[in-house]
Amino acid sequence: MNDPKRISRRRLLFAAGAGSAAVTVLATAHKQDAGQSSAKATPAADGAGYRLTEHISNYYRTAKV
Repeated sequence: MNDPKRISRRRLLFAAGAGSAAVTVLATAHKQDAGQSSAKATPAADGAGYRLTEHISNYYRTAKV
């Protein structure tokens, strides 16, 4: 029963959980880096940035606490 080459269930589940968490963190970090670099590479030349429209003003008015 005490074969050193045999992996226990507890160690296997811990490794699987830690591995999936690491992959999630790396994928999220990579996605955020890609989003930031593309935003810097293509600025809005036509002025299509933030605009205070009636819809947004209505949201701000209703969101006040």
